[in-house]
Amino acid sequence: MSQSAYVLKRSKRRRTLGIKVTSKAEVVIQVPHTLPQEKIDRFVSEHQDWIDKKQSAMFKNIEEKETLLKTQFIYLGQLYDLRESDSISEILFDDSSVFIPTGTDEKQLQFWYKQRAEDILFDRVSIYESFIKAKPDNVKVKKLKSRWGSCSSNGDISLNIQLVKAPMTVIDYVVVHELCHLVHLDHSKSFWNLVESILPDYKKAHTWLKSNGHLL
Repeated sequence: MSQSAYVLKRSKRRRTLGIKVTSKAEVVIQVPHTLPQEKIDRFVSEHQDWIDKKQSAMFKNIEEKETLLKTQFIYLGQLYDLRESDSISEILFDDSSVFIPTGTDEKQLQFWYKQRAEDILFDRVSIYESFIKAKPDNVKVKKLKSRWGSCSSNGDISLNIQLVKAPMTVIDYVVVHELCHLVHLDHSKSFWNLVESILPDYKKAHTWLKSNGHLL
């Protein structure tokens, strides 16, 4: 069995070895700064079966998403058949289909998603921030590589544009999750109790995101 290619990240703070397979099926090995290369290679070889399984799952997710995006359009948790039309100049919906102007490219679709994401996510933040004693200093909607949202120690919240493809219950969960980090910057019991006090069914949204997030 051949050893996987990987990205090596050394850290002076790190004391143990770790492996991560990203959503793009890239293998990242995290190691202490001075660890010899031979020990790193041995570590990777010992975990090759696990790496192969994770990469296989990620490649399957990538293929599934690429196939989906060729024929369907995802918006607020609903799948629409994707159709082009010569007679329209903007994106239009009916119950089962979304119609886009002929020649619309991926950049234009992403701009549409970004506009909708900003409208919806800013609105949901304004609704739920009234439940939290602390308020965010700044809220940004942008494309995040590996997170649905983040909250900095400075009180800045970032939300992933791709959330606009998820059901509203999932959007609300991520928004509330990040707002609660303004009070508890960890995932302690107190943090989850606060989340649950605002969204009693948050676990359903959390499960949906874990199962379907790779399609967004």
